[in-house]
Amino acid sequence: MSIRKSYSRRQILRALGFGAGATALAACTTGPTKASQGTGDPIADGINKFEDSIYPDNKKLYEDMADSQSPHTLVVTCSDSRIDAETLLSAKPGELFHLRNIANIVPHASKPDFGMLAPVEYAVASLEVSTIAVIGHSNCGGMAALQHLDDYAKKLPATHDWLTRSKDVLARLEGERKAEDFSLRLERANAAAQLENLMSHPFVSDRVNAGALKLEAYHYDIGKGDVTKFDQKKGIFVDA
Repeated sequence: MSIRKSYSRRQILRALGFGAGATALAACTTGPTKASQGTGDPIADGINKFEDSIYPDNKKLYEDMADSQSPHTLVVTCSDSRIDAETLLSAKPGELFHLRNIANIVPHASKPDFGMLAPVEYAVASLEVSTIAVIGHSNCGGMAALQHLDDYAKKLPATHDWLTRSKDVLARLEGERKAEDFSLRLERANAAAQLENLMSHPFVSDRVNAGALKLEAYHYDIGKGDVTKFDQKKGIFVDA
């Protein structure tokens, strides 16, 4: 895998994603609909496509889950626009519960962020998901910024403060910073570290210890389409 050794500020800013992605369903019908005609507005065109083809083609699925949800997995992913968990995991609407933020971070109990912990708590304690999957990814702008964090204290103060939660991950790899694949190592280490953060919360650790919940960490190479999984016994990432 080829990983760039350094990033320009512009590249990092572009790679920092701040929005949640929408679920996409394949195999849609075509015809003289509003969606196929197009309005030039990507939001309006997307809604038209959903109403004209995606919903009709999957009507029973939506009707069946209209009154309740029962996802099997909480996915913790980066806000990066290139990350689509439903596509990556071949999941349908209703199967995944989401937590998205810069650099797929789960706050440690010693430094809580209740806005970020609420989705985890709800997924575990109320929806009773069976798995929490943390998914890091290649060329992560958050991890690139973490390596030059002081540069963002004034430009992106909220992002700077948020990324300080992973400074300890960077510190653990200090002796490896000259490695050609350091960015990859940091992305993977950060994903794995979130499992420790998750276990710092009793509502998570109690269910894990009871055998009712699994914690998993993955790394997704966007360009190659490869996914690796953290082997918690060996402490390394292996083919998923």
